[in-house]
Formats: sequence, structure tokens, C-alpha cells
Amino acid sequence: MTAMLMEEGLDSGPILGYRYFKIPETMLLPELMNKLSDDACTLTTDIIHRFETIEPMEQNRAMASHCKKIKKADGLVDFRLATDFYDKYRAFEGWPGIFLEGGMKVKEVILVDRETDHNMGEILEIKEGSIIVGCNQGSLEIGTLQPASKKAVNAKAYCVGRGLKVGSSLL
Repeated sequence: MTAMLMEEGLDSGPILGYRYFKIPETMLLPELMNKLSDDACTLTTDIIHRFETIEPMEQNRAMASHCKKIKKADGLVDFRLATDFYDKYRAFEGWPGIFLEGGMKVKEVILVDRETDHNMGEILEIKEGSIIVGCNQGSLEIGTLQPASKKAVNAKAYCVGRGLKVGSSLL
């Protein structure tokens, strides 16, 4: 997070101060937003108190990063890499959310395994309130599924209602 002076260019002004924060692998977007809000308040207060004595630093353009505008279509996920699926879940929780081809929304996701190879979308285990689903690389625990234009249900209930068993494909 960076505090900077305003210039005509996009995020191009001299830096007044900054804070580093490593995002924990299990942190979801709402928690991250709260953390960043708290840190931004602390940084802003610090900058205000030291403003007269701060020596602004030019930005290192090589360290700059940009993000395109997020669209609903960015929430589309597949079962290739469990880590990619999980990272999209963490980033897009709330809006746009994540969904499978066909529009089924996927909620309450936990990264179970990063490495093991499975068939894409294969149900590996049905638990009390969730299911474990395989990816080409890794696996995920899914707690809630919401078919397009339907109510959200726990993943086990979804499987039972559709006759899906261990070894069936969720796709």
C-alpha cells in the first residue's frame, strides 16, 4: 500500500510512504479489505503527522502493477488447477463470485491439495456438508453450489438430489 502525491498520470506521483503486507493464503476478500482499510488509516495518519519532514521518493516504474477492470466473466472457473480456482474464489468473493461453465455458482471453497492429479471435476469424497472435487492438479472442498437461477444448497444435498456419487463428475 502506498501514499503518494497526485500527478497528472495514473498513480505516478512521488511516494510519501508505504506499507508491505503479505496476503495469507487463506484470507478472503472481505477480510483483506478490512485489513487494508485499517492499514490505510494508520499510514494516512502517519503521513499527515510527518508531512512537513517527508522527502518524497520517485516511483520505480518497474515495480508498478496494474489490474484491468474486473468483469462478471472473470469469475468463470474450471477444474484444471486447484490453486487457480481457489485464488479466483478468494479474489472474487462477493462480486463477481465464481461460477462453472453453465452458470453454477460455487461458494465456500477450501484448497485441499495442490499437487495430486485427478480427473477434472471428479467427486472424490462426499462429506456431511461439503464435497471434495478433483482438479487436473490438486483438489478442493466445496461447501455450497447454486445452479443457475436456483437457490444455493449445500454441496452434499446437491449431489444427493442429482444422484451423484464418489467418482461422478460434477461437470
